[in-house]
Amino acid sequence: PEFDPERKFSVPWQSGMTGLLVNKKLAPDIESVNDLFDPQYKGKVTVLTEMRDTIPLMMLAEGIDPAEASKEDWLEQITRLEEAVDSGQLRRFTGNDYVQDLTNNNVVASIGWSGDVALIEPGNPDVEWRMPTERCILWSDNMVIPAGAPNTGAALGWMDFVYDPAVQAPISDYVRYVSPVDGIDEVDPALAEDPLVNPSEEFTENCVTQPEPPGDESDVQDVTSAF
Repeated sequence: PEFDPERKFSVPWQSGMTGLLVNKKLAPDIESVNDLFDPQYKGKVTVLTEMRDTIPLMMLAEGIDPAEASKEDWLEQITRLEEAVDSGQLRRFTGNDYVQDLTNNNVVASIGWSGDVALIEPGNPDVEWRMPTERCILWSDNMVIPAGAPNTGAALGWMDFVYDPAVQAPISDYVRYVSPVDGIDEVDPALAEDPLVNPSEEFTENCVTQPEPPGDESDVQDVTSAF
């Protein structure tokens, strides 16, 4: 990641992919992020408040490489969102509370995280996570130890403990995100068959890592701040 390219200060906890969560019965043709702006889905789609997910996906859909994007590219997509809000195209901005919207059929599609489909499927098996036509955003939640922490030994011990494949396999089976640990499929072979938990290089080909906005981050801090 850009914030720690040599992984000297952080350890991945779980990773995932940001793409599309789609009700395949109500919106079978949604394959691209641009499809969320189709007037036939007015008021029935949501996007994430997390700008590092929503804005780069929108740029990919416009043929812009987020790693090379300028401040103007970011602000142009925020303006596009503002227009979608003003027109009523977007139902709302969400965190992972889109889970309830998709479970209850309040929306037909959302920008969302790969592991959350496991929370939706029990209540609405018509919802699936889809790799956008333009590919996905790759990200990691990370473990770090704050400077001055009173018990770094215990923290390091915890990190070492959860990196044991025998410990990590049931964690991955529960959270359904991508494990940072090799060998979990040897503990639970079923995990090897799930591309959202154990994606191949081909599955994530041309996906991009979650970028940092250029320049002064306060200019584009939150996609909702423009409204």
